[in-house]
Amino acid sequence: ASTDNINFGGNVGDPGVTRIPQIRYTMPLGGWGIPGAFSVSAEAPETDGWTPGAGLIGSDAVAVAPAAFFNPFKSPSPDFTAAWYIPQPWGHMDFSAVIRPILEVKDGAFVDRQYTGYGVHFGGSVRPAWFGWARDYITWQFTYGDGIGRYMGGNTTEFSLVTNYPAAAPASAAAAANIIVKPTVSWGGNTGYQHRWTPTLRSNISAGILHHDISNVGNAAAGFVCPARSAAALAGTGGCGLNKELVSAELNLIWNPVPFADIGIEYFHGHRLVLSNLKGDVNGLISRFKVNF
Repeated sequence: ASTDNINFGGNVGDPGVTRIPQIRYTMPLGGWGIPGAFSVSAEAPETDGWTPGAGLIGSDAVAVAPAAFFNPFKSPSPDFTAAWYIPQPWGHMDFSAVIRPILEVKDGAFVDRQYTGYGVHFGGSVRPAWFGWARDYITWQFTYGDGIGRYMGGNTTEFSLVTNYPAAAPASAAAAANIIVKPTVSWGGNTGYQHRWTPTLRSNISAGILHHDISNVGNAAAGFVCPARSAAALAGTGGCGLNKELVSAELNLIWNPVPFADIGIEYFHGHRLVLSNLKGDVNGLISRFKVNF
């Protein structure tokens, strides 16, 4: 149910990840008198998190030099998904969910903690066929999750766990007791409308929102991700620059001079709010010439 955008990343609030290794089984439901199809999958796991020493990393990250930082994130279990897709003459509906059974922070010594992440999603489209515009359609979707991490798309700093784990593994049980690890809640969604001006000319208007609740509670004097009233908070650096909320809106015009080519232009507006409550806006024009094959 994503909108037809020129912007490569689309609107914020899209669900999930793409091109992920998985084992999937899909079963048509028509034989039971139920519309659509049901699918389940086991997907390659990734415990994604943020630390003050290395920033955003994952359990299979290769960009972190072992000599510079000890990576405590582990992924001992696949992620599991289920989805029910319902096609209809007027459009479609889709219900899906993911569970991440074990998001693990483990260093083989004094820190060994496990968390469970989950997410739910609802999306769909409808062709209203009003005013005789038979090819127009509306799309929508919404996603919510706790520890959902990469399954909430549209944010380059999306992660499931936030922690103050240091650059080196704690050397004692007392030091390990000061380690804070917390799952993060994310929710988001978007909606769009496509209008066909002619058989070869179309426009899309759409908007999306993504909200990431990053717990900063853990140090009564400051905050373990973004210390209050600190230089980092005023500058939006370090953990203070993590995205708290993103909003996007797009309007475009796309022409198909031939069936296999797109020529278009799009206006984009984006709004960003970070953890220290600094905010900013961006406006831009994006063009595209695309050949499909």
